[in-house]
Amino acid sequence: MRRFVLILIAPLLAAWGVATLGGGGPVGGAPSPTTVGDNFDRGDSDSLGANWTEDLGNLEILGYSVEPTGAAGSNTTHFARYTGQALGTSDQWCVFQAGSVGDAFDNSGCQFRQGSSAQPHYTIAVRGSEGNVYWGKTDNAGNFVGIQNCAPGAWSTGDWIGAFVEGTGASTHVGVVTGASDPGDCDHTAGCGWTLDCEWTSDPGANEISSGVYVGVRIYNQSGTSDVEPDVTQWRAGDK
Repeated sequence: MRRFVLILIAPLLAAWGVATLGGGGPVGGAPSPTTVGDNFDRGDSDSLGANWTEDLGNLEILGYSVEPTGAAGSNTTHFARYTGQALGTSDQWCVFQAGSVGDAFDNSGCQFRQGSSAQPHYTIAVRGSEGNVYWGKTDNAGNFVGIQNCAPGAWSTGDWIGAFVEGTGASTHVGVVTGASDPGDCDHTAGCGWTLDCEWTSDPGANEISSGVYVGVRIYNQSGTSDVEPDVTQWRAGDK
């Protein structure tokens, strides 16, 4: 009878996220990876919504994408953390699609290892005018200090970037993939299962960010591009 009752309740325990011996993996095992995302497929709004915390500047939903408010070409930095769900580790990945390229998409990308309040964090950003990708540290005021960069090639409207950060100190490992197709979510292997365009194993030294459980988006409204504003149309992130 006891065995019969256990068989009946085991599926319920699994559905509630409770580990079960012999069926749900070992008790005390590694937590399942967390994935979050936003396709911005909702009505125009001056707010990104309840799952986001805007730390610098002002981002808005316009035409099913996220972009900075105010005049195009205003030479301002805007970034926000996805706070609807904290990630389980500081080893993280992010994928996004650019809705505009060229000069308009300079210095825009993903934020990594952000804290529960605004604090310095890693940025992996595209410079559309150069076809370059930069890994660096961003402070609370939006100032960016480069650590490494590479040149995967020219960008086109609708292109994608995937990036990950793992490890600390001399064991820091950063990778980037770019292209016309969605690279897919990270598969949690060393290279995320992506064919990498850029890969670094550099010690960031004084620019190191070693912790932070939130990932976000950064958009820089580049000076000299008064005819178009940069925007991101899809965004996903998670634990690595």
